[in-house]
Amino acid sequence: MAFIYRLDSLSATEGRYSFMTESNSFYEVIVSKDKRTLTRYPEMNNNEAKLRKDNHELIILGEFSIEVGKPAIFRLEPLGIFGDCTIRRTNIVKRISYIH
Repeated sequence: MAFIYRLDSLSATEGRYSFMTESNSFYEVIVSKDKRTLTRYPEMNNNEAKLRKDNHELIILGEFSIEVGKPAIFRLEPLGIFGDCTIRRTNIVKRISYIH
């Protein structure tokens, strides 16, 4: 059985989390002692909002924090052939949940 707890903010504390943005994109963040990942599930009816590697688990590099009322910013594994990382900035975060 999964328990879901609402949060106002999140930093890299071990666990499984989800958050939703004003564009109705749903994100899942998994933090373990071995790695941290981000998966984005875009709002289904908005074809213009598609991003590279949607629905794929991406490695989060470095620290991050997520706060309701602000955009979240992640430094991710490189998604292209140039550079050593990809920066992803979300729309304003509406809701954060801890999933146990």
